[in-house]
Amino acid sequence: MPEPGLTVTMSGALVSETGPLRRLMSSSMLYAATGLLQQLVGFLLIPVYTRLIPPAEYGVLELLTAFLGVAMMCVTLGMSSAINKVYHRDCETPEQRRAVLSTAMLTVLPAMLLLCAAMLALARPASALLTGSEEHAGLLRIAAASSICYSLFALVLGGFRAEERVRAYSTLSIVQFSLALVLNLTLVVGARLGVRGVLLGNLTANAGALVVGLVLLGPGRRLAFDRRLVTPLLAFGIAVVPSMLSGWVMDVSDRYLLRLFRDLDEVAQYAVGYKFGLAVQLLVTWPFQLAWPAIAFGISREEGHERTYARVLTYLVLVLTFILLGVTAASTSVLPVLVGEAYVVGCTVVPIIAAAYALNALQYCVSPGIHIGGRTRALSIVAVVAAAANLVFGLLLIPSLGMIGAAWATVCAYALAVAGAIWLAQRSHPVRYEYGRLARIAAAGLVTWGVMRLASAESAGWWLIVEQAGVLLAFPLLVVLSGFVTKEERAQLAAFLQRSAQA
Repeated sequence: MPEPGLTVTMSGALVSETGPLRRLMSSSMLYAATGLLQQLVGFLLIPVYTRLIPPAEYGVLELLTAFLGVAMMCVTLGMSSAINKVYHRDCETPEQRRAVLSTAMLTVLPAMLLLCAAMLALARPASALLTGSEEHAGLLRIAAASSICYSLFALVLGGFRAEERVRAYSTLSIVQFSLALVLNLTLVVGARLGVRGVLLGNLTANAGALVVGLVLLGPGRRLAFDRRLVTPLLAFGIAVVPSMLSGWVMDVSDRYLLRLFRDLDEVAQYAVGYKFGLAVQLLVTWPFQLAWPAIAFGISREEGHERTYARVLTYLVLVLTFILLGVTAASTSVLPVLVGEAYVVGCTVVPIIAAAYALNALQYCVSPGIHIGGRTRALSIVAVVAAAANLVFGLLLIPSLGMIGAAWATVCAYALAVAGAIWLAQRSHPVRYEYGRLARIAAAGLVTWGVMRLASAESAGWWLIVEQAGVLLAFPLLVVLSGFVTKEERAQLAAFLQRSAQA
């Protein structure tokens, strides 16, 4: 019999089940460290923005960047995701793997340049349509140039991700965000340029990071083009565009719905609260999304990989629940102090948005099974339905509830997307998930959340922060006491502690 943590392949060879998990944890921790730094940068900049930029101007910034985000998403044709899949599933030689990134970039570059030129030429009418005034045309031009630099930069990061060059990915991300932090502080605080300073800082940081990324790629990879890879790149990329557009609808379309029924001030307040709710996305969902597909596809041909898939979902739910509880606690104690009086009402949406992005992480966890089963297009249909539902929920809830309605519409949409993804995954590539352990996590999370609610009703100030921190730290204990830890995991932990003591 194989030892705990080992499975037997068809050929009889032993394969470590914990190997993929260790790779996932290692990669995710580095991605998470990068995301944490980015989140800290965001926390540093939000108090600056909320004190130096009036809410109406910040609302304009949100509307412009949201539009350009979806525009660039359309012209890049899902290449960032396609690079990963084609690198692992379609490339037959090392030469093809080296050419994947440059082939993807050269394929979409003409469309990106055409869109940027259109934005430069039509900035005035586009600004009037998006913000209600032509006076923001100059801001739109800067944002367009910044967006094309960032889109190319994102493709470079996608290449590093496919090759599992996690350190290069993290280093390049840190360079980009460090430049953005320094430049934004210089231009917004020092030069008092407001929203224009934010956009100029982002443009310079994106362009500088793109140059560094191209240097890291090396001259041989920058110009390599393999026309045989164009078809699989476009086939996968175009197939995921509906999902990406649907994600955009669920992520930022609520700003435009708020703009229809409320003023720019509420758009800005909601956007600030939304960014804090994205802590779950940046700390868990985003690093997991970057690390998991390469590993999931890499082990998909090994016997017993379904057990690894199930175990990963269990651990992901455990981490998500802990982070979600932490964000919820911070939304009532720490964040109101950070954002300032003009934006404090936005803190009410933070836990709701955090819950939405926790659900989004579950969708990324089960989606490799859908792709392996060849049902990528069906997943796109689910995404489109969820996005349409988000618009419907938004139109129903926002007129009466404002930003709270927008937040709940986002949660409902992601819940629908997750339900559809799980249904598709189980029909395409069935996995026996650990439902009992998942229920124990949910029970411990609900108890912790209930105690937090009681604390927030009875306490305030620094004492509230201390109480909620104590309750949050009790969550892991509740999970252990519920019988969550298996005998196999206890044995692995004991072996790890023994090796650590001997070392």
